[in-house]
Amino acid sequence: MSDSEPNDITYGLATEADVPGIQFTAEESWRATYRGIYTDTFISEFLAQNYSAEGLLRSVNSQRTTLLVAREDEIAVVGFCHYGPSLGGDDVELYRLYVDPDYWRLGIGRTLLGMMEDWLRAEGVGHYGLYVHALNEIGKAFYFKHGFIHDERRDKPEEDHWYLSKQL
Repeated sequence: MSDSEPNDITYGLATEADVPGIQFTAEESWRATYRGIYTDTFISEFLAQNYSAEGLLRSVNSQRTTLLVAREDEIAVVGFCHYGPSLGGDDVELYRLYVDPDYWRLGIGRTLLGMMEDWLRAEGVGHYGLYVHALNEIGKAFYFKHGFIHDERRDKPEEDHWYLSKQL
């Protein structure tokens, strides 16, 4: 596959109608990314808890966070990006960025990240961060390619999570 983006991908704010597509994309991406890191049981339980329809509807309708989607043919969700204030509230955090594995390496993740960063710059935000599993080589490679640095001081070793940050 090429690094150029297909023409039939559109981007925008997530709507309630996107929730099933977000769930599907999350499941496909999680299984491709985390198989071998987590057990299938853990992945299934995590997805059920963290990608429930009710929880995603709250995210879609939130005034505090933003959930962007990439849609193929303006219908099928093939990627999403969710961000907002960190738990401490002092920083901005990228909570989740996932693309359906069938659409990896087409620039969809890069475009979603760029849209988020454009919004952050417009809001005067100078940096943000995220947590990534220490063994998630796919995710780490993507983030390092897009200018993130590892900030070991903010790692969560008890969860095997690295903290990555980026200056805008």
